[in-house]
Amino acid sequence: MLPGTCALLDDWISQAKTASDPDDQWFVAIKITRKGWFIAVPDPSSYVFGNHCTYTGTHGQCRITELSSFFKANRDTVLQKAGPK
Repeated sequence: MLPGTCALLDDWISQAKTASDPDDQWFVAIKITRKGWFIAVPDPSSYVFGNHCTYTGTHGQCRITELSSFFKANRDTVLQKAGPK
């Protein structure tokens, strides 16, 4: 089976984009039962990724990777983007 879009993930991304201001950085955290926690990241150029996949849905591309390793590798970048403008 070839990968395709996921309506539920596209809906979560739509909700995150709607709830955030245009200059905000948003993420979607995903819990997959008996598999772990993952994160969908919309602007991958600012971050460091290890093992990941690229998802292309109705809202464009994002990278999906394991949540805790993403924040360990990108802690300072996330804090900098979350700071005052």
